[in-house]
Amino acid sequence: MITSTARIESANAPRYLARLCRHFSHKRQVEWTETEGKVEFDMGTCFLEARDSVLTLKAAATTAEDLSKVQQVIGSHLERFAAAMKDGEQLTVSWQPAQ
Repeated sequence: MITSTARIESANAPRYLARLCRHFSHKRQVEWTETEGKVEFDMGTCFLEARDSVLTLKAAATTAEDLSKVQQVIGSHLERFAAAMKDGEQLTVSWQPAQ
């Protein structure tokens, strides 16, 4: 598995985790609690964790192309959800390769 991680600082971290998981649960296999989530796509998986004011995303896939797709889908949805919120938070999801 190839993995990458994104760390997003926001007071809304738990809300974003729940929103992403709820959104994808309509068409994907999703599990989540208040602090952890897992979204399974055909091309890979995204693990989510909300602790304090940080949302950590971990994307995993078998190929670099599939990893890029997971990153794009999760990242673009999170950025769009944040911008659409009442306070209009502007987030940028920056993925880092796993070490």
